[in-house]
Amino acid sequence: MSLASGFSRLSLSVRSAVRSSSLSSNPALSAAVPSVWGARLASTKAPKKKADADPSKPKKQPNEWARFVKAHHAPTMKAYTLDFPTTIRALSMKWKDMGDAEKAVYQNEQSASKLELSPELLRRLP
Repeated sequence: MSLASGFSRLSLSVRSAVRSSSLSSNPALSAAVPSVWGARLASTKAPKKKADADPSKPKKQPNEWARFVKAHHAPTMKAYTLDFPTTIRALSMKWKDMGDAEKAVYQNEQSASKLELSPELLRRLP
């Protein structure tokens, strides 16, 4: 962009600002043409204050899958030197291969046992 075109754009914006200010001085025209800034200022509201948690309601507990991931994602990443997305994929495959009895351990508490990933499961990872 050249310097001359920059000045011409500036002069155009100044002219339009002057025209809009002359419109606002005429009450008949200002009623017909709504002010952009007036609409913006009217639409802004103070942010709502976040309501405090109701102590009578129990806090939402994580499901079995969330407990399983929380218990095993960090040790699995360290043991197999995997990045986070690959670890989650591996845990997902392991979860799908687990039976209902194994999954039932994660209903109320986290398992302290170490998770072993089979070589077959590791081969299936991308």
